[in-house]
Amino acid sequence: MKHFGPDPLESALRGELDAGEHLRWHGRAHLPSVNCAGFALWLFAIPWTAFAVFWTYMAWTGVESSGEIGPVRYAFPAFGLPFVLIGLSMMAAPLMQLFVKREIIHGITDRRLITLIQYRKRKKVKSLLPRQMGPIERWDGKNGRGKISIETGTRIDSKGRERTKSVSLIGIDNVQRVGEMVRELARSVALEA
Repeated sequence: MKHFGPDPLESALRGELDAGEHLRWHGRAHLPSVNCAGFALWLFAIPWTAFAVFWTYMAWTGVESSGEIGPVRYAFPAFGLPFVLIGLSMMAAPLMQLFVKREIIHGITDRRLITLIQYRKRKKVKSLLPRQMGPIERWDGKNGRGKISIETGTRIDSKGRERTKSVSLIGIDNVQRVGEMVRELARSVALEA
């Protein structure tokens, strides 16, 4: 998004800096890259919704042809409606992201990595210190734009399996240069020790 005068998102990012902290790099996330990631949910949502609609329709036609009287006759069709609604909401979720007004800016300082997400009237700020950084992966895309993923640790899920936690910088221009800056920041912990 083009702005005349100072960028309000950059000003908000600079407002998050601690005393003596210097911003080495900042860049806005390219939002189409962020929004397209949610469409992978459709691979699950479409068959879910199709089966739920089919099941509810078959239950309804079975009720109509049975000739039963009373509220029990609608139990099977009513049972399928929540599954249809869940499927429709899963299919709508990626589309809703296209209409949510949000802007994302990432910054690398001499002390940490900052991500600021600005919604209409709210903002969310995430910080990642060098000592929290693990292995760093970079994906290069078209025109030098891409994604950087930084492992931050592991957690145990509800089934007792170990899962990797990570922080991602998505839709970054000149991702190769930014990736090197992230690696420099991660190495700064080793130099301090």
